[in-house]
Amino acid sequence: MIIWRFIDRKIGHEKQSLGLLNALSKLIDIEIHSIDVSKPPSFWKQIGNHLMGEKFHLPNPDILLGAGHATHLPIAASRAIFGGKSIVLMKPSLPIALFDLVIVPQHDRYVPAINLIISSGVLGPIHAKPKESNTGMILLGGISRHFEWKNKLVLEHIDRIIGSSPSISWTICDSRRTPHSTQEALTKERNYDYKHWEQTNSEFLNEALAKTEFVWVTSDSASMLYEALSSGASVGVILLEKNKRSNKNKILKTIDMLKNEQRITLSTDSCLLNPPNDNAAPFNENQRIAQIVTAKLNIK
Repeated sequence: MIIWRFIDRKIGHEKQSLGLLNALSKLIDIEIHSIDVSKPPSFWKQIGNHLMGEKFHLPNPDILLGAGHATHLPIAASRAIFGGKSIVLMKPSLPIALFDLVIVPQHDRYVPAINLIISSGVLGPIHAKPKESNTGMILLGGISRHFEWKNKLVLEHIDRIIGSSPSISWTICDSRRTPHSTQEALTKERNYDYKHWEQTNSEFLNEALAKTEFVWVTSDSASMLYEALSSGASVGVILLEKNKRSNKNKILKTIDMLKNEQRITLSTDSCLLNPPNDNAAPFNENQRIAQIVTAKLNIK
């Protein structure tokens, strides 16, 4: 099965499409061709040349897949020209009737439709592996419109988490959004391994998460939270103060739901995490969505 994967060079978007592709590859034979739409003139020039009679450089697609607003129009146009079934991840900027399937996280606002699939959170490439004992990670987000990032509060949470579990070998990873002042403070301590985002890559994080036993994430990032859950680790959330100017905080609703489902622990409740429960139902949303996709598109 030929899949055209439209990419916009945004890591979060590419992780989502990769997560679905990895899951689909376990169900069907696929051949992936990536199309970079981060520089629109190049893509549209190729389409224009094809319409003028030049042969396109890729085999016709069975599926056209993408995440991010920059992929939506290229997917819709390519479907009209080359055929295939179109799938977009996250709520599209164009009418959803233009796509065969639209996969939307349940914390987003949406209007029910026959071609809409609701996912429990954001898809991603992380999958669980056997855990290395006494390993822990703390994943830090940063400035967000939904939460107040206060260095003192975040660092106090980190100190309590590490102090409560001194036998755990902790790694702290920041992100592009982490304030410089937080990064500076983290370099002064030595009871953990600090990884600056510029010194790591997505492969490192994927591999480390998959093998880590305990993971804490700050509450500002739904994608980090669902990556941690998909890893099979025991997951805690460092709860930040809500931004008073944020009227609708969909991430908080997600956190409340996951707490009620007993999938996460909040830092305001405890700084200790129980070991991962091997008997618990795995959080494998990628595979569930892939099965729905193949059924809806009648792929065997």
